Amino acid sequence: MFLAAIFPTTISAQDAFQEVAETHVDHIEEFIERFNFKAVSPFYSYAKMAYPNDNVDRKKVLNALFDKRKSALLPDSVKKHFIADITDSERPVYLDIYDALWYASIPVEIKVDSVKMGMTITLEIQLNSDYSIEWSIVGINSPSLDNVQATDRFYISASSHATFFPELYTALASSTIFRSVVSDSQQESNTDKYLKLIAGKTVTNITIKKGIKYHFLQISGWIMTVEYAPQDYSFNTGWLISEVKSVDSFLDKRLYQNKILGINSIN
Repeated sequence: MFLAAIFPTTISAQDAFQEVAETHVDHIEEFIERFNFKAVSPFYSYAKMAYPNDNVDRKKVLNALFDKRKSALLPDSVKKHFIADITDSERPVYLDIYDALWYASIPVEIKVDSVKMGMTITLEIQLNSDYSIEWSIVGINSPSLDNVQATDRFYISASSHATFFPELYTALASSTIFRSVVSDSQQESNTDKYLKLIAGKTVTNITIKKGIKYHFLQISGWIMTVEYAPQDYSFNTGWLISEVKSVDSFLDKRLYQNKILGINSIN
């Protein structure tokens, strides 16, 4: 009954399955299910049952998951290469909600002591010891954090190895001092900077704005972005692929994590 409500059984189109594949994608779990198009999924089972005479295949579903509004920004050659990689018969690619390297970025506006501050918070799925999952904050991107620095400095003498590093007693006893002795190669994350920024201040008017995105970095050689496309009867709607970007190495993904998602490179 539920599937029948989502996918109408009478569709007047030359390719009925193509039209049903372009129906509204309500949430990110449904996007992942359609992207995977596995035989055990409700979407695949319904498509086979309702459209036995149509060529029901994964490539057609993946094509339907691209936001048609963004078609001018994405060359067909890139889209075809991406779909070919995903559907490779020897190494097909599937997504899982338990995967690492996929993120949600949420635009937020707040007031800190009556001063407006815009930022984008990045979340990732965290697996708990009881195998439950939850979203956790892993990055913050905001120009307001660029000049926030630690005010306390503390030094471990270069010769302190001769006396078994006594400064560590002090460093380990204070979170502020501990941060000050972390190696320069392990720069402060923006989450730490945000905590420093709001220390002793009042945070009000917290607003989550439109423009939430999902970023999938676990696909080898690619970065895929998924955004919400509002209802428009001329186009497909819901959570759809807005961009796919070919990357040469994992270093490119590290740079994306840092520059776009505000995730410190040590994470």
